[in-house]
Amino acid sequence: MGLQIDVHGLKLSYDAEPVLDGTEFSVERGDSVALLGANGAGKSTLLRCISRVLVPTAGHILLDKRSLDDYGSKEAARLMAVVPQETASDFDFTVEDIVMMGRYPYLSRFQKEDVIDREIVQRSMEMTGVAHLLDRSIATLSGGEKQRVVMARAVAQEPEILLLDEPTANLDIGYQSMLLELAARLNREQQVTIITAIHDINLAVHHFSKFILLSGGRVLAMGRAEDVITAENIHKSYGIPASIFRHPLHGVLQISVVKSPLQ
Repeated sequence: MGLQIDVHGLKLSYDAEPVLDGTEFSVERGDSVALLGANGAGKSTLLRCISRVLVPTAGHILLDKRSLDDYGSKEAARLMAVVPQETASDFDFTVEDIVMMGRYPYLSRFQKEDVIDREIVQRSMEMTGVAHLLDRSIATLSGGEKQRVVMARAVAQEPEILLLDEPTANLDIGYQSMLLELAARLNREQQVTIITAIHDINLAVHHFSKFILLSGGRVLAMGRAEDVITAENIHKSYGIPASIFRHPLHGVLQISVVKSPLQ
């Protein structure tokens, strides 16, 4: 499983303000990648282009050397699942209904889900810790619970690419770790290609093997943590001085903002 993603020269502007400005990179089949960068660097916009929510004004995206535009909507949905930043809950669907939507790309127009679909949905809810909520209305859930339900739907979709846009934003520290470890498990055991936009660099280095640092809609650095998370790159992207050091227990890189002394 897993698909290669090639992004070539993407451009997109909001109100004449460039958000993506010739963005280029490749993600190999089965990679696990964290998208880093300051607010407005283009992380969410980039994911929305890959997931076909937005259409770039220039450039193109390839999945396994085939243009993203050549995929039908159902075919693309079998290959790619998305966990967005926010989930609308205007309709009174149950948690089980929402997670079952992940099976729709595999069903014909009037086909009903079968026992295999229901088993996949049950397993997905258990993996994301929402099985006990299956009969609850999505509208009654907290932001963190909704996020886990949407992750369960993505897991039920059995994708080859999983795109996560700030998936830990509404979660407490325990569920942050659980959700990112679940993504790592899908990558490790099923070779699902993972691309996650995430703000918390210190959290990201525990769960991802490769990193893309965006600045001004372009790739500033890409590669292993040691190649990307440097004081110089952090200053260029975020505009702040930072100290980089090794975690005393895990040995991974960590970042601490260097505060200027009060005048």
